[in-house]
Amino acid sequence: MLPCRGSIRALLLYDVAEEIDLKELRSLLGTTPPLRAPDFRQAAPNYVRFEQTPVFEATSSPDTTLRYFDNGSVSLQIESQFECDWSDLVKLSHRWIEVGEVESRGLEIARHHIGKIQSALRKPYSTWLDETYYIVHLFPTREDILTEHGKELAMILRGETQPLSEAEEKEVLASRLSYFPNDLLLVGWMGAVICDTPQGAAPIVDLLEYANTQLLQYRRYDEL
Repeated sequence: MLPCRGSIRALLLYDVAEEIDLKELRSLLGTTPPLRAPDFRQAAPNYVRFEQTPVFEATSSPDTTLRYFDNGSVSLQIESQFECDWSDLVKLSHRWIEVGEVESRGLEIARHHIGKIQSALRKPYSTWLDETYYIVHLFPTREDILTEHGKELAMILRGETQPLSEAEEKEVLASRLSYFPNDLLLVGWMGAVICDTPQGAAPIVDLLEYANTQLLQYRRYDEL
């Protein structure tokens, strides 16, 4: 059996202010505005883009990056590469989702970096709202992956180590989307599984990240 190859990524999102002045933030970080984003592999309409492209910041750790959105949200991404068998990938997903070590590390990193860009925050919040979303990216595989590993994919998406019921597994796999025979997207409320090339997966990660920043905004509106 061929090993699984890819990465697991935590999107740790924080609602830190009513707005972030991206122009001032770029000045603080010494960055320049990027070109159109996200950069889709297939042709996409011109309106499928960020109105104001988030500001990217690298950290001292090669597996960790931040992105700042004009709506006051900050996304911290922590990514780890893997090459293992399916049973180990199930355990890895469970550990990331259930143990909480990634969230603790992420909050510490976020507070450190956001503390240095206070002048770019407009009406900062004393209490942050947060969301966490996990993405398992598998490099392209054979088109029979659902037939051979549907049970494992459902467990990975739910962060479980035990097989799910037939009904729950069916519900999880019903979310699947594919464009080519050997790519796959499964989207759940707490995470997603992407089978695609790094270039094909990148805009999907961007869209999932943005959707979760919107969820943060709706939660803030509910509080108000």
